[in-house]
Amino acid sequence: MNAEQRDAMKFNLTIMHLDERLYEQAYEVIQNPPESEKYATLRKTVLAKFSSSSMARLEQLIAGIQLGDGKPSHMLSQLQRTGVTSDQKLIKGFWLQRLPVDTRGILAVFAKSNPDTTVESLAAIADEVMDVTHVNAAVSNS
Repeated sequence: MNAEQRDAMKFNLTIMHLDERLYEQAYEVIQNPPESEKYATLRKTVLAKFSSSSMARLEQLIAGIQLGDGKPSHMLSQLQRTGVTSDQKLIKGFWLQRLPVDTRGILAVFAKSNPDTTVESLAAIADEVMDVTHVNAAVSNS
């Protein structure tokens, strides 16, 4: 059996075992399969329809990750350890969204004037900003 025959066999066997929901989502590929790589095309189509994007998976995983009384750098480490994505821009965006507005503002100004700053460096700055903010709040409440 050559590669083309094996591909056709995998494609047909897969179609036979698809449930109705998967069949509907892959209908176009099933009815009009490509000349080659039929199985790979079918597989990609099904996965694309049902797999979450990196952003959606990150949202699901980090739903419970909040700053609370922790340091911004600790929260960043938690986000990076989820392993959902290695896209530092995506992680940075989610991390920034979870910081207090005043801290985000300071970091935005700093990042704009220092565009090559790593997210880890921003986290260290955010830690300092939060420490100062907490000290000032404690002094104001005394």
